[in-house]
Amino acid sequence: MLMMYVVQLIGLISLSLAMHKHFKSFFKRVLSVREDRMLTVTGWLFLALSIVLLTELSPRPLMIVYWTLLLGLNIVIVAGLHSVRNVKR
Repeated sequence: MLMMYVVQLIGLISLSLAMHKHFKSFFKRVLSVREDRMLTVTGWLFLALSIVLLTELSPRPLMIVYWTLLLGLNIVIVAGLHSVRNVKR
């Protein structure tokens, strides 16, 4: 269960860094097309892997609700990381 949470968090961080605004605030440089594509594909693959890891557990309908709950929690965490990063500047 913890592995699925971490995989989902990595996927969301990758997807958020694929956005030019967030990438520039973290790395102080422009996001290239290659990096954008790599981060986007990596993010979606990690999110897909997290739901596959979760559906191996039973009962599946309850686990999908749990995955959605953790997705919301991870979105709040990633947004918090971005806001803390912007305040420190």
